[in-house]
Amino acid sequence: MLNKLIILLLFFICPLSYADLGQIHIKSYLQQKLLAKIEVNDISDNDIPTISIASLDEFRNLGVDYYSDIGLLRCELIKSNNGRYVLNITSLKPIDSSILNILLHYQVGTNDMYKQYTILLEPISLKNG
Repeated sequence: MLNKLIILLLFFICPLSYADLGQIHIKSYLQQKLLAKIEVNDISDNDIPTISIASLDEFRNLGVDYYSDIGLLRCELIKSNNGRYVLNITSLKPIDSSILNILLHYQVGTNDMYKQYTILLEPISLKNG
């Protein structure tokens, strides 16, 4: 428990990350395939991080709820036409959970970092309402 607290305190107090993961932008709705984008700042072309959805054990160790739909997610870091990096998060199938806690694990060299995003997927019927 103390280890988790120390990790969380360091995460919030010390900006030790090499990459700055920005806000998440959701482009889909509940019961659709997920399409989310995160702008990734402060990346040099020489030090591109490895970014992935954290493992089930990492979710458990950090005390983050793991929803079954998390197993459907895939990440891809791409360099856009303007030279900026974007992390695309997509799903293989439609997402049935209206709330998702996404825990990203990113690594530069031997440094491991985590960032959690909580997203709310609205039903498509609320889109116009």
